[in-house]
Amino acid sequence: MNDKKVLLALYHDSADNHMNILERFDGWKYQVHVFDNVDIQAAGDIELKPILWKILKENPKKYEISIISDIEKLILDLHKKHSWDYNSFIFDNNTEVNQCTAKSNNDNVCELNFNLYSLKKWEKCNYSNIFNQLADFEFSFSKLTNFLNSAEEISDDYDELLSNYYKVDYKANKIKEYILDLDRNTIDNIEKTICEKFNAANELLKIYLSSFLLNTFKKSEYAEMILNTAINSKSLDANNRFFIRYQLISAGFTDINISNAVRGELQKQLYDKVFEEFSQNVGEYKFIPKKKRNEDLVFVITSQFLTLEHGPTKTALDRCYSLIKYMNKRVILINTAELLTARGIVAMNNITFGSNIAEYTKLDKFPYKDIEVPYYQPNCAMPDVSECINILNLVKKYKPYMIFNIGGNSVVADLSSKIVPTVTISTAGGYAVPPSKGQFFVIGRKPTENDYNQVISQGNKKEALIESLFTFDLKAQEHEYTRKEFTVPEDKFIIAMIGGRLQREVDEEFLDILDKLALKGAFIVSIGGYNLSERHQLKYINLKDNFKDLGFQEDILACIEQVDLYINPNRIGGGTSAVEAMYKSKPVLALNHGDVSILVEDEFTVDDYDEMLEVADKYINDRNFYDDKSKKAKKRAAELMDTKKHFRNLYNTIESSPLFK
Repeated sequence: MNDKKVLLALYHDSADNHMNILERFDGWKYQVHVFDNVDIQAAGDIELKPILWKILKENPKKYEISIISDIEKLILDLHKKHSWDYNSFIFDNNTEVNQCTAKSNNDNVCELNFNLYSLKKWEKCNYSNIFNQLADFEFSFSKLTNFLNSAEEISDDYDELLSNYYKVDYKANKIKEYILDLDRNTIDNIEKTICEKFNAANELLKIYLSSFLLNTFKKSEYAEMILNTAINSKSLDANNRFFIRYQLISAGFTDINISNAVRGELQKQLYDKVFEEFSQNVGEYKFIPKKKRNEDLVFVITSQFLTLEHGPTKTALDRCYSLIKYMNKRVILINTAELLTARGIVAMNNITFGSNIAEYTKLDKFPYKDIEVPYYQPNCAMPDVSECINILNLVKKYKPYMIFNIGGNSVVADLSSKIVPTVTISTAGGYAVPPSKGQFFVIGRKPTENDYNQVISQGNKKEALIESLFTFDLKAQEHEYTRKEFTVPEDKFIIAMIGGRLQREVDEEFLDILDKLALKGAFIVSIGGYNLSERHQLKYINLKDNFKDLGFQEDILACIEQVDLYINPNRIGGGTSAVEAMYKSKPVLALNHGDVSILVEDEFTVDDYDEMLEVADKYINDRNFYDDKSKKAKKRAAELMDTKKHFRNLYNTIESSPLFK
């Protein structure tokens, strides 16, 4: 929450009659700006933005702004016009003089946020939330009802979904914020009230509310509700199911508790359904035997392709480079643009969309280092059946020797495996067996019995699972920075957390560790974007005074050079940034699960946050310990960056396998 709080008061009568209210806002640290003797007849011409710019002398978006007025029609009109622009709209109906007959004539609750208040019970506006006591705008069941009504609207009407989704999801996340501070009995009642909506036949509403409950309470029963509904629905199509599955994967990637809730047989069944439906839509394709395929040609498929700062993009290009430069292969790189696509969208809480660079559709080659990689990217929202057929026909026409699928979760790559052998390389999720219908599965760690059983359960032989070290080729450093340029202390031990999803990945327990490290004299920086909220600033006093967000940085290596230690929160990802840190001889500190733990091995992992605190303290105070770990970090990074060796070995293993036919 913004600590710059403003109350704009627009009164018909004298402000002196409302001083008891205005003084309460002043006590809550609001800047109070009062305009009184406002003409009721001219009130409809009031424009808020010019007024706020004039009194604040800067962009009002930097402030948390509330509007209060004793003119009923004015507060309703301003709310209808600016509901989503400002924090709250309050009707001061303590006096009766200015209550003209007025009512919102818009029956669509999606247009009304639940930030409309009054000082006393207010009968005239059916869609307002009654706020009996002016306080810190707390939770009420009328807010919950407002949210549920809005959720039903976007679930019933596709146009409403497209127009008002973010407004309704804002309500959902405000409810979630409230829930965190409520007593157990009230929380149970909220959960029960929401679940009562499941009795309705509205499948889309059930999916949306289940996703909200899953994000809030992390219970597997809500993941099962979503998956069962998606699997058994007669009204959802393949794209809807594909969209739902990817959203669940995304939520699990940034929250390990959700990841655990979503895993299991139902998730597999959902993808089986998706694959079956797409298979029927594209038609039959015959498998091309090895002797009829082009031994010199390899396809590389990725579901997202962005810039060199993006790990999977760099991974795809590194494999292409090794194939072309060191193995004398021709390569075609295909970005299927399937990751977190908007196609098939249905309402879910906290929808995430994958980034996409539309200009790349014009390319037929992508320059990388000293080569150009033949490149193709569809010019439509994927997965599109016609475009799937187009890519499958390319595979059929050019007959590549094999296909490398970077990361899995690609319908296009899995459909292609019906034509030529497809090798799916795990890129995340603890380098688990990648979700794929292909012939080979590559993981970056030692396989377990469960891994082999998973491969066998999908109709493959045990030998289809291959262990191969996952390697990196980092973007070259281009700058030399100093701590002074970043305005961080030059004389403190600096600990960095790095990532593009830190706002979702950093939890309270991790913040507590950072706060304790700040108390021990460390300074914490985030690279990639993390905002320490007002609530967290009040709770973690030491961290507040010893923290700086450096935002997105293109030259990560140059930034890491200025820190002493890389620390990883309880998350699945973070692998690339950990390797970048070790390359610059910076030790890594991570929990013993997730991608980072596999890459850095036991040398740089701990069992829990308590041990993390102990080891971090040792890094801060024991120079010999630090120097020893620094050398080991550099050595490990060198091994993790030898793509030429490890990818060639992988290729040879696949080619010599009796399963490669």
